[in-house]
Amino acid sequence: MTLLILLVIPLAFALVVVARPSEHARSIALLGMLVSFLSAIVVARQFDVADGANADQLGIALPWFEALGFEMRLGVDSVSLLLVLLTGLLGPICVLGSWTAIERDQRTFFAWLLVLQSAMYGVF
Repeated sequence: MTLLILLVIPLAFALVVVARPSEHARSIALLGMLVSFLSAIVVARQFDVADGANADQLGIALPWFEALGFEMRLGVDSVSLLLVLLTGLLGPICVLGSWTAIERDQRTFFAWLLVLQSAMYGVF
């Protein structure tokens, strides 16, 4: 379940960025990235290093298209866990790096940055 939460947190903050005034977009995006990174650390602490070869650790299966028998499966192995942590670490760095560079359409930029963060978690 924590993997699903890891995917949803940046999306939720992206909605908040869009709903709030533009001058708050940076700070909300930074908060969302930090919460997301802390969630990635929680996932890492739940990972059993002794059984690192098991690709279905912390796994969850959600029905997607039941009529066709499709389901969405999430799980981490030792390599993808490192990539999830790296993605979580780079998120706040990207927000801080673009803090003064983005002057117009801040809500759009930071909302899409949070959506990208969620998508990268999903890939890894």
